[in-house]
Amino acid sequence: MREGMKEDRYNLRMPPVEPLVPRYLRLGVPERVRWNGDVATPLDEAAVVQALTALEQEGVEALAVCLLFSYLNPSTNSVSQS
Repeated sequence: MREGMKEDRYNLRMPPVEPLVPRYLRLGVPERVRWNGDVATPLDEAAVVQALTALEQEGVEALAVCLLFSYLNPSTNSVSQS
């Protein structure tokens, strides 16, 4: 993403653009899904609550979630959107 947002993507001398989100607001939570959809590490729900609380305290109003390989796990196909 960092390279794709530059005016001249292939100009290596161009200074990098400002990130969309500061690093301190990019949080991870423990859960890992393998390439084949098997859950290697179950979701740590307490860590999710802790991360959401921290983001709320920082005044965050919206967030994005990255679910790598979750489409391979049948139990994630029924996630509802609200």
